[in-house]
Amino acid sequence: HDLRRTCATQMGELGIADRVIFAGYRSDMQAVYNSVDLVVQSSSTEGMPNVILEALLMRVPVVATDVGGTAEIVEDGRSGRLVRSGDQEGLVRAVREVVVPQVTGRVADHGELVARVVEAPILQDPPPSA
Repeated sequence: HDLRRTCATQMGELGIADRVIFAGYRSDMQAVYNSVDLVVQSSSTEGMPNVILEALLMRVPVVATDVGGTAEIVEDGRSGRLVRSGDQEGLVRAVREVVVPQVTGRVADHGELVARVVEAPILQDPPPSA
């Protein structure tokens, strides 16, 4: 609970507490993915990120750091955007490339990104065995 309290305090100090949800465990992830415009994963280390797999399968655009297995499932510029770990400016730039200005509250080129996700090799049938 200390980490949650620390994060909640920081969100208050940044003036964004009304825009951050600490959701905890969720059993309704399909509804969650259906309600979001973008998934951002900014990990410095990662194994095989389930959240990225889930987002791609639910056709939600992804901006992620190029760590662990992320590059195996996200092809930069095709099925999402990849940014070098620790590159905060690059992460912000990639999010801005995907998101339309806040005034509209819509994701830019969402249809194009979804089309890229559908074409992503991870979602295609594997080639026939030789």
